[in-house]
Amino acid sequence: FTIQQLRQPGKMINSMLSIGKRGIVSFPNFGRLGARVRLLASGRMPRDCSVQAIADLQLLCLADFKDSCHFLGIRISRQAHWFAGAYRDHLACANLLSQSCILQLE
Repeated sequence: FTIQQLRQPGKMINSMLSIGKRGIVSFPNFGRLGARVRLLASGRMPRDCSVQAIADLQLLCLADFKDSCHFLGIRISRQAHWFAGAYRDHLACANLLSQSCILQLE
């Protein structure tokens, strides 16, 4: 399963962190600029080719995920963002520019 397919992702993340000190999650960032432009132009949430067949998918953005982690008391200790063909540890305006992200949670 991917984090977007889970009905209770917070519960899964808490379970993962109860087993180990750290956990890693990765997901496409649907808050990125390209996705926002497609939403504005079409009035519909963007769908990548790889996820069109999944009817139960919950699309999320980096900012919402960070808010959820804060609410659950989960610390994001490291992060990398896919932008312009490479992963970057630090990216200004990551919610707007990052196509996908990898986050280390504690």
